[in-house]
Amino acid sequence: MSMEANKDLVRAYFTAFRDGDAVWWQRFIAPDFVRHDPGLAFEVRGPAGVARLGEVLHGAFSDIEMHIAEVIAEGDRVLARLRFTGRHTGEFEGTPATGTTVDIAVMDWD
Repeated sequence: MSMEANKDLVRAYFTAFRDGDAVWWQRFIAPDFVRHDPGLAFEVRGPAGVARLGEVLHGAFSDIEMHIAEVIAEGDRVLARLRFTGRHTGEFEGTPATGTTVDIAVMDWD
């Protein structure tokens, strides 16, 4: 794939994640994909891991948006810089809903 196609795929991942698009995950997330996220209490591996992450985050936060600031590619590697925003309306890893708005800076290296 070209660098532009790889960048488009990363952008599409965030749209699919925001929308909870399990069909997209099954098609484009490799079975051996691993998301290294030390802030999570569980492993995110393959489409099922992404689906679990989606269930956890969508269960804890409403009005989720993924504001992509930039996507940079070099060879077959892509770096995305974005902000995850939402409202904390459900329990998240033991923390009850607060109703507050969250705004988290994210960098994903794919």
